[in-house]
Amino acid sequence: MRHRKPRRIAMITDAKLARIAAAFASVGAALVHFATAPDHLREWWPSGAFFFGIAALQTAWAAGVIRWGSHRLLHLGVVTNAGSILLWAVSRSVGIPFGPQAGVPEPATRADVFTVVMESMVCLGALWCVWRRSTRTLRPPSLALGAVGAAGILVSALTVPALGSATTGHAHSAGHGHSDHGHSPGEAERIAPERRAPEQNEPRPAGTKTATRTSAPQRQPHHDGHSHEH
Repeated sequence: MRHRKPRRIAMITDAKLARIAAAFASVGAALVHFATAPDHLREWWPSGAFFFGIAALQTAWAAGVIRWGSHRLLHLGVVTNAGSILLWAVSRSVGIPFGPQAGVPEPATRADVFTVVMESMVCLGALWCVWRRSTRTLRPPSLALGAVGAAGILVSALTVPALGSATTGHAHSAGHGHSDHGHSPGEAERIAPERRAPEQNEPRPAGTKTATRTSAPQRQPHHDGHSHEH
């Protein structure tokens, strides 16, 4: 009877674990960018195109870094995500210097903070792999697989509420923007009485004087025989 050889579990090094965790984080950031891209596209198409582009790049990078993990690909992940974090910091502090809302800082939302955290994890994981001169195999293999699963569960647990915030937060802020420039039906009835103009038929308070029409200027005689208007 032929005996089967026991199936060997693929060994996972610390560098590969860092790449896998960075890939999970990159997918989480990409999902939020995909979710918010349509709203940005309706407001200003270059902004929407940027969000779709960065989301596609982060998704492709996650697939490539697990498969190959070359230093060039790792450097690309650091540059891309660090640039995205820098752009976010500028937009929330002083505002983007171009576009329809140039120079106007945007409010930070929960989805924004989640995306920045995920992009920071991508940078840290990629830099760990680049600077690590030697790799170490994680033992036992089951512990390494458990670490990979824990990283995936953590990113998934954080991504779900962030996606909900991304899809509802923009519409909520847009609603506030419309309420600042007009009144909803029935709101005029709640305006304070002192802000309403007095009606003509309302009795005037005691002590107030009504304006009288001034008479036309009269001609008064002057000692030189000519008349002057005053």
